[in-house]
Amino acid sequence: MDCPPWLWRMLLRRYWPPEFLHAGVAQGIAWCEQNQFDLPRSEDEPIFIFAAGWRSGSTLLQRLLNSHPEVFIWGEPYEHSLLLYHLSSTLAGLTKEPLDLNFLPRNLTRMPGELASSLTTKWIAVLTPPVADLKRAQLAYLQALFGARAGEAGRPRWGLKLVRATATIARYLRWLYPKAKMLYLFRSPYAAFQSYKNATKGDWYLYYPTHPVKGVLPFVVHWRYCMNTFLASHREVGALLVPYESLLDRQALGPLQEYLGFQLDPGVLDLKVDIKHEKTRTLTKTERTTIGFIAGDAARRFGYTG
Repeated sequence: MDCPPWLWRMLLRRYWPPEFLHAGVAQGIAWCEQNQFDLPRSEDEPIFIFAAGWRSGSTLLQRLLNSHPEVFIWGEPYEHSLLLYHLSSTLAGLTKEPLDLNFLPRNLTRMPGELASSLTTKWIAVLTPPVADLKRAQLAYLQALFGARAGEAGRPRWGLKLVRATATIARYLRWLYPKAKMLYLFRSPYAAFQSYKNATKGDWYLYYPTHPVKGVLPFVVHWRYCMNTFLASHREVGALLVPYESLLDRQALGPLQEYLGFQLDPGVLDLKVDIKHEKTRTLTKTERTTIGFIAGDAARRFGYTG
């Protein structure tokens, strides 16, 4: 028996930050593409790792990508601050109907006299820079925060590892970076939760301080939501699905290198660099049943039966 839709909605309200459920971002992107012209187009090719929660092998994949001498992948930078969610949410504000923003025409910036007149004789209460400037500013912001430091280190190809981001952020980053590479990484929820149980990291949070991850329910709710959005969006955003298990036995290495367009050092997969673990704890019957009930088809599709 799988989790019924009504119960799934209740679990999301209980365990999922409302900021993560903002459907308006995709709608705002669509509005921009349909109604705005001369939007800047970035030629950068950053790499984004989206992991279905913790203990999914995201750090291993991060190290593997960093084995290339020109690549610098940051690890979960400012995720507790919801940095990318806040940036992308500006686009959700473009879905209001009617949209009461007065975008400054680009030609007025080259006509000082007409601009001066419009600033005093026209309705300017909601005078707003054009969306092209918003997109340009966000690209500059991310470049200054992530790209510049990577370049200073002699690694011009930057990227991010993310464990809390879903397809909402993938669509936003694809809008910013049409040439970006996106990796959707996931692992058996049974194995991932067992690894979580054995880790001695301390407190875990989906969003600090209101959404701690304590126990199996918030963990598997996060896993299922990520997986649902991964499966629904990977073709749309051009992401590569990467099962952790295929990465370990190197079956994913060939497709991964072909997708990225460069070679990686497979020796990194043999290195063990991890947080400390206590003695091995197995899953209880209740935990296995809960994972199977919540994860449902998203888990069975990849043979994850516990």
